[in-house]
Amino acid sequence: MKKQFPIGFWNYVNVKKQTPDDVGDWKELGMTLANSPSFSEGDDPARMLAVLDACAENGIAVNVCDERTLWTDASVAPVAYEAKFRAAYDAFGHHPAVRGFHIGDEPLDDRSFADCEAAFAVQHRVAPELRPFLNLNPYWKGIEKDLHCTDFSEWLAQLAKKTQMPAVSYDMYGQMAPQPGGVEDYFTNLRLFSAGAREAGVDLWTTLLCVGHYHYRCPNDDDFRWQINTAVASGVKGIMWFCIYEPSISNYRLAPFDSFGERTATFSMLSRANRSFLHRFGDFFTDAKFCGAYHFKQAFGGYPLFKPGETDARLTAITTDYGESPAIVGFFEKEGQKCVALVNNSQRESTLFHPHFSKKAGVASVSKMTWDGDFKPLTYNPSDVEFRETEDEIVLDAWLAPGQMDLYRLEENTCTDRS
Repeated sequence: MKKQFPIGFWNYVNVKKQTPDDVGDWKELGMTLANSPSFSEGDDPARMLAVLDACAENGIAVNVCDERTLWTDASVAPVAYEAKFRAAYDAFGHHPAVRGFHIGDEPLDDRSFADCEAAFAVQHRVAPELRPFLNLNPYWKGIEKDLHCTDFSEWLAQLAKKTQMPAVSYDMYGQMAPQPGGVEDYFTNLRLFSAGAREAGVDLWTTLLCVGHYHYRCPNDDDFRWQINTAVASGVKGIMWFCIYEPSISNYRLAPFDSFGERTATFSMLSRANRSFLHRFGDFFTDAKFCGAYHFKQAFGGYPLFKPGETDARLTAITTDYGESPAIVGFFEKEGQKCVALVNNSQRESTLFHPHFSKKAGVASVSKMTWDGDFKPLTYNPSDVEFRETEDEIVLDAWLAPGQMDLYRLEENTCTDRS
């Protein structure tokens, strides 16, 4: 399977009701990853295999959701758990679409974490070529007491190392809750989970929201763009969406598929956001190295403020016109070159940003990522003035809608003295 930036979704449909035709919908939504339909003992394996075949044909990797592989009792009955896992692995684990098996969602107490550790151990031993998938609770103030720790990020890093989890994954929907507390919680989670994942040396994944429920609003175009780009600029390497099929309970509303199984307006918005990101940025962020993120104008969730000329000498200032939006400045490296992501961190306001790059600090020129995912050197064009150059600096214009991102590659003069 081609390596792609993982964008997937939570799936609660039983295999009896899922068909290979549904995979075409997932492809249209811009999904490169899927949680499979749920499978229980007694279900027909042929139905799951048919869905997996369709996923392979459409280039979609799969986390298999088989109840036999869930963590339940893995620590107290390891032999029985291994027998169940081997049965699931023999049935589905050799299929080319399979990325790994789902271990479970949101463990919290001591017993569930012990079971998770045991389940990881079995899966790594029996199927070392696969990547087990576990999703964690979000962080909330006071969770340290439940986890018997004083530093959440350190606890997370130790868990990731102990279990050899391929990626740290968690869910957080506060960004769609009433403001400002929800956005603060969202970025607190990004910061703490990112720190733990980086210490453990594994990728960071997060689950974002595509369905209104409880006190969470129904996301719109700006919200989808904002969720994807703020996460990626903060170091996230994989995204899951909750959830594309609307549960017929409580006040769930406007999922991409409603309770009748029909497409809603959200389908088009989510499809556009996913496919736009993948088309322009997907190849870059699949294997770019995350070096750190800073907030401009207003810091959320404990992130450090960007300090012009100090955070990175190459970026001496960010100024704004026609709006006062905060921003995220993410630093990345790829193929030995420094890259800077600039994201409008407002959920509602567009702003004209002006990043200032220092020629004295070694920036010879700046290339901007185009719509088609290529870096193009920026030069003066009188019909489209987005570039100004003086003896000391290069200044760009970046009109950014809510959550919109520009990505710049810094072409450096290696002979410049940066002392």
